[in-house]
Amino acid sequence: MDLLEFFGPQLDQPQGNLLIYFRFQPKIIGRTRLQKLMFLYEREVLHQNLFDYTPYKYGPFSGSLTSAMDELIELGMIREQIRNYSNPNFGSSSRYEITDEGIAMANRMIENVAPKDREKVEEFIHRYGYKEMNHILEFVYSEYPEFTSESIIKDLVMNYN
Repeated sequence: MDLLEFFGPQLDQPQGNLLIYFRFQPKIIGRTRLQKLMFLYEREVLHQNLFDYTPYKYGPFSGSLTSAMDELIELGMIREQIRNYSNPNFGSSSRYEITDEGIAMANRMIENVAPKDREKVEEFIHRYGYKEMNHILEFVYSEYPEFTSESIIKDLVMNYN
């Protein structure tokens, strides 16, 4: 059974795949990082779109990914810690972390995932999961320019070096 076929009894397919991802990378800091990692994960590991992405301020953005994360948070499988910056112009940052309940559910789902598919997730996380954000953005912007048309940071990203 591959990653796209199995998901838990109370989770839909996108939520199940998110939880499996978080099982291999237990913490993600930043909403933009989450959006870009899931965008690349769909394209490079799953080869199927789970979430609807549109061009937005910081490149590809998915409201359905945000909704799926909100539901996992509500179910107690992912924890979100929000940090408000002292300068109101900077807004806030989120830190997402899988909970013990999320780990238990992900472990049950992973039992049904083929070892080669688990390796693909691990390879993806090794390649992208802990890269600096500017490198992730640069890769996304150069490989998927159709998702940068609304970006307010495109020039900055493409001229980074």
